[in-house]
Amino acid sequence: MENGGVLDEQITASSELNDNSAAYQGRLNVNESVQGSTVKSGAWVAGTSDQSQWLQVDLYDKESLIRRVATQGRNQDDSWGLANSQWVERYNLQYSNDGRDFEYYHEQGKSKAKEFTGNTDENSIVSHDLIPPIRGRYIRFRPTAWHQHISMRVELYGCCDSLSVIVCEGQTMEIRCESISKIRVLWANYGRLNPETCTHPSIRTINCRASASLNNVRKVCQDKTACTLKSNSGSFGGDPCVGTYKYLLVGYKCDD
Repeated sequence: MENGGVLDEQITASSELNDNSAAYQGRLNVNESVQGSTVKSGAWVAGTSDQSQWLQVDLYDKESLIRRVATQGRNQDDSWGLANSQWVERYNLQYSNDGRDFEYYHEQGKSKAKEFTGNTDENSIVSHDLIPPIRGRYIRFRPTAWHQHISMRVELYGCCDSLSVIVCEGQTMEIRCESISKIRVLWANYGRLNPETCTHPSIRTINCRASASLNNVRKVCQDKTACTLKSNSGSFGGDPCVGTYKYLLVGYKCDD
């Protein structure tokens, strides 16, 4: 999630305090940011604090295998003082393959849903290994206890059958499936979400996404045996962040 492999539209929530506290702000290590007169929260902030709230990640692949999770509280500028000291202290995990019927995660040999220990401050990372791992497309974090207000940032660690490639600005790359397999594009982002990927001296923002990324890559590659990815603004309807060196990140599978 932190590296941009999970797109904004894959992260949803039961509620949001406002547009500046949206579900997609719930990525690990997202920081509060000022964009003009707008302050973007350093976390997903729920519209209300009760035990019906959730933060969900759609991994697009029901064979995704999650072996570890991590959480943080709400990042904020020091000038706020204690005003927005918010984090989730405990939570459950749920998973689903269809987005409708969810099961609670249980530890092996136990019948009661596992309650995970969350955070005790805004920025420390608390991780948990999942034994057994979760296999599923949709993962939900369900807060059960919190400090001041439900706010959190999360990360998922694991593996699946999908492949991912990074194409730095101005470069091209061919992706290919073997035999009669066809490419199925799962996600894509042209822009910049991480300062460490395709490093370059010209980086003005790390919150840059071309909205047409997924559709444009699917037009080029979907259901083909091979295709060529081009990382340039012309391929994505214009420059999503002028002055920033960008890259194209694509996740795909080879389906028979």
